[in-house]
This record gives sequence, structure tokens and C-alpha cells, in this order.
Amino acid sequence: MKKTSNFPPGWNEERVQRILQHDDSLSQDEAVVEDEALLMEIEQAIHHEKTISLDEQLAKRVHREASVQGISVSAFVARTLDDALKRREPSESPPFRLITARGVRPRPGVDLDRPRALDTADHEARFELRQR
Repeated sequence: MKKTSNFPPGWNEERVQRILQHDDSLSQDEAVVEDEALLMEIEQAIHHEKTISLDEQLAKRVHREASVQGISVSAFVARTLDDALKRREPSESPPFRLITARGVRPRPGVDLDRPRALDTADHEARFELRQR
């Protein structure tokens, strides 16, 4: 017949005995210091909270959405931030390279960073031709 263990996962008789021997080797003052340090670690782990400030409209939306999903506001904020951070930022596009029909540069006086100026110059040239 298989022997059943009354220990939680990861625990066994040997581990329990080691801990008991360690505890027995401590003075009462040393045991109190060790227990207080452990309690402080646990409290810090449990109460590790961050405060964020939200404007009133956004706070209402967050509360409403958390309620709809049936989760706490903290869980909603954590899930939303986690999802947002998992999204990949679009990679930056390589710079545009203009390929021209003749030569390697546009005509002198042409500023490709100001396309409306090109349209304006073109319209003015057409308009002057019609006026004559």
C-alpha cells in the first residue's frame, strides 16, 4: 500500500526536521528577531501597492469597466497595463529614398519637404501662361 504524505508540495519529513533543529538552536531573542523579519517580508509582499492619480472621468471609466468585468480596480489596471506593454511597438520605417529619372538629385530649387510650394509654383506658372 502506498504511503500518503501529509506534507504540502515541496515539503517532506527531512525538511521539517531541519527547520525544527534550526529553530531549537536559536535563543528566544534570536527567534523573535527572525520571526519579526519574516513577518515584515510577508507584510511587504502583501502590501506592495502603488498609487496612481487619474482624472475624474478616467477614474469613473476604470471603475465602471472593472465592475463590468467583475474584477477589482487594481486587477483591471494591472491587466490593462500588462496588455498594453505586451503590444509590440511598430518598428520605425526606414527613411524614404527618392529615386529620380535623371541623376541622383531633384532639379535645383525644388524642395521636396514642401510639396505644397511645388503645387503653388505649378499653379502660378499655369495661371501666368493663361493671363498672357
